[in-house]
Amino acid sequence: MFDIESQWVGDRLAAYPAPQISPLLNVGSSTAEFRERAQPWTERNIFTPLHERGVEIVHLDSRAGAGIDIRADLLDEDDFARIGSGRYRALLCCNILEHVRDPGEFASQIIDSGESYRDTVCRRPWILLRHLARLPFPFVDFEKWRASMQKPYWLFHNYQVSAAVLRRYDTGERPSPG
Repeated sequence: MFDIESQWVGDRLAAYPAPQISPLLNVGSSTAEFRERAQPWTERNIFTPLHERGVEIVHLDSRAGAGIDIRADLLDEDDFARIGSGRYRALLCCNILEHVRDPGEFASQIIDSGESYRDTVCRRPWILLRHLARLPFPFVDFEKWRASMQKPYWLFHNYQVSAAVLRRYDTGERPSPG
């Protein structure tokens, strides 16, 4: 998640009173280490303000790790049923489009991150050597090779992300304005 994306999500969540979005299920949460150290803006812009407002957050990921409350694969029918039986008032799904069957249909709100791979290369130019070194060896690990060959595209295009805040309305409840 990019900083600008976390600001957008945090701003959208701030528009709802805590009781309307708590508990919130954070799908694809990754670990606490990742949220707090690798991408500290997610903690600063999203989760700290929610905690301060008393919103209960349940972190879900497909792998186990510190700071992951529920391990589940939402593409697995049993896991999906188990999670679906929870009484979450809001659902946060960010950066999980690679896990859905039709990402284009699923993602209709696009946010230009204002960042590109060029920004990373400017900070650490030697990472371009990784792509050059992998170029002649697709047979070693094709998936890593393919991902590496796609990265140069983002030297000239900003990353684009998509996000949505979904919440369940109880009968007779009205959405907050905004």
